[in-house]
Amino acid sequence: MQATLGQRAWRGLYSLLARLALPFSMFYLVWRGMRLQPYLDRWSERFALYREPGPDSCLWLHAVSVGEVNAAAPLLAALRRRHPGRTFLITTTTPTGSARARALWGDDVHHA
Repeated sequence: MQATLGQRAWRGLYSLLARLALPFSMFYLVWRGMRLQPYLDRWSERFALYREPGPDSCLWLHAVSVGEVNAAAPLLAALRRRHPGRTFLITTTTPTGSARARALWGDDVHHA
């Protein structure tokens, strides 16, 4: 299905705004990192630059911070029981969420 002219215009506007916002986003990340060191530790992952290659076929859960990681724990446990041979990836956006994911699953689950 081909995008209509209106859809292409909105997509173009969205792309333009995202590019214009990039310097402000980077400034915010640097500023936040100067205040909280853990924000700088995994800064490259925010731009999809990972330390290790990600799993090719995995089940991926995204949890923003500690509360969502805790809420995802029973779901991930059920999925791991149901799919024992499967690789799992959990992504978080805060250092505290990342620390909680590592505390819950260690190296048993990929994390970014």
